[in-house]
Parts: sequence; C-alpha cells; structure tokens
Amino acid sequence: DYARRRDWRGLVAAAAMAFYVWFGWSKVPEYGAVFVMAGFVYLLVALRQEAAAIDQTEAASVKADTNWARRMELERERMRHDERLARISAKAQPAQVAAQPDATRDKLHATPATVADLTEAQRRVYDAIKAQPDATHTQIGELLGISRQAVSGHVARMNGVMK
Repeated sequence: DYARRRDWRGLVAAAAMAFYVWFGWSKVPEYGAVFVMAGFVYLLVALRQEAAAIDQTEAASVKADTNWARRMELERERMRHDERLARISAKAQPAQVAAQPDATRDKLHATPATVADLTEAQRRVYDAIKAQPDATHTQIGELLGISRQAVSGHVARMNGVMK
C-alpha cells in the first residue's frame, strides 16, 4: 500500500523485509533459504492483495459505466416517446386549430396590453415572477412544473405587461 501511494514508509517496510532475510540467513545458515522463501511469500501476498484491490476498482468502474449506459438508454427511450407524442399531437393539432374561432386563436398569440388580458398560464407565470423577482426562468419553471422554455415563451408574449 505504501509503495502504491509512493509513501516513505514503503521504503521502511522494504528495508525491514531485507533485514529480516539477511538476519535469518546470517544467523541460521543451514535454514537461511526458509527466510528467503518467507520474504517471497510476503511479496506474493502483497501482490495478491493489490490485484484484488485493482479488480475491485475495475468492477466499480464497470458498474458505473453500466449504470451510465442504462440511464442513457432510458433517456433515449424517453426522448423517442416524447417525439412520438409530439408527432401524434402535431397530427391532431391542425384539426383543433381549424375548429377554433379566429378571435380565440388571435387571443392566444396576441400580446396582452394589461394583466387582465393574460391567459391563465401567463397569469401563473406573471404571479410567480412578481412574487420572486430575482428567480431565473428555470426556477420559475420548477416552481410551476413547466419547462424553462415555456416560461420564456410566456414572458416573451407578455412583453408589455412584464415591465
């Protein structure tokens, strides 16, 4: 562990191991090979522990990559679903717009002159912005449960009222 972290204590551990082998060899010459083999066993145990740590790190990395890939696949599926819904809505939209009287259609896209002329959705956005003037469009959208783009669209259509 110390050698992997490039810590000075790794040198102390290596010196202690070298001293252990030297001392065993010098004091018990007929059994000195046992001390050399013990040093190799300690080295092999340390290598096995390091390999296990590397395997554990790689397994965690593979798991994170798998989770990321799964989230991305779910996001792609959600986007495909939203696209299908938008196509269905676009096909149904022209028939509904054509059935609306011109006055109603003009009111939806007209720039309101006063607060009383706001649609219900524009009124909600207006009230939220007046209640929290420092909030961003993203924060207002989260508060109301709509997208930031929808908030921006309402604000753009309320051009004269929002001043």
